[in-house]
Amino acid sequence: MPLLLARVRPWPLTPGALFADPASGRSSLELSPWRGGRPVLKAGWVEILNTPGRTISWCWQDGQGDAFWLVRDHPAANAAVVLSRKLGTGMRHELYGGPRTPRLAVLTCHGPCAHEAYHLQHLAADLADRPDRADAPGPDAEIPKQLPGVPVIRLAHDGGSSLIHRDSSSSTVQLSWDVPFDETTATALVAHTVRLISI
Repeated sequence: MPLLLARVRPWPLTPGALFADPASGRSSLELSPWRGGRPVLKAGWVEILNTPGRTISWCWQDGQGDAFWLVRDHPAANAAVVLSRKLGTGMRHELYGGPRTPRLAVLTCHGPCAHEAYHLQHLAADLADRPDRADAPGPDAEIPKQLPGVPVIRLAHDGGSSLIHRDSSSSTVQLSWDVPFDETTATALVAHTVRLISI
């Protein structure tokens, strides 16, 4: 999974410990699919922070406490191919999972690009990592207009294309999909959005 929702779970206090409770101020993490639901993994901070290829987003608070996004670097990102060319005042980027593979998407940046090349490589690798590309497309997956913890980026989807708009830079990116806009594509788009602002 390229993206997980991490929720901070404080340790319960030790009964009878008044001053030097070893659980005081300590917590663990519950990791769930990005849309929420049952946790798929419980982990400690050291395990998460020392796992290569994982990036943490900014933290936010909601009714369930502290949370953040945990986004994975795709191990095949270096093999992805991004073909870019100038298009007026913007840029057009074609994404491929690798050499001599079908095109996955076209990103058109209206104005200066607000991403790095490696962001597009990870997006391409996530899109190419499909369970079965031969499946008949169903209805388009839904995406939120805005993600918690990502206040500067808004998303939209209509038909075969999606939009990423960054309020801070007035940058808009149109994504035209050559793959079905299914749950794999929606997850790849949301993971890409989180990567854009992650630390």
